[in-house]
Amino acid sequence: MFIIFPRLRLRISVFALPILLVMLWLDGTAAFAILLLSAAAHEFGHIIAMRIRGHRPRRIDVLPMGALI
Repeated sequence: MFIIFPRLRLRISVFALPILLVMLWLDGTAAFAILLLSAAAHEFGHIIAMRIRGHRPRRIDVLPMGALI
């Protein structure tokens, strides 16, 4: 079960959203923001490496414990 954004080739698991909210509630806003931004930068690095090698991601799936590109 995913929330689908076809133009962005992005699918977000419906189970990822409650986990993100629990993390926000447990860790506080600053820690949550740092964690979320660092994870986004990490995954963006994978996309950049794919583009440098001449590949194009078909889609990006955001799952409860990470992402799948």
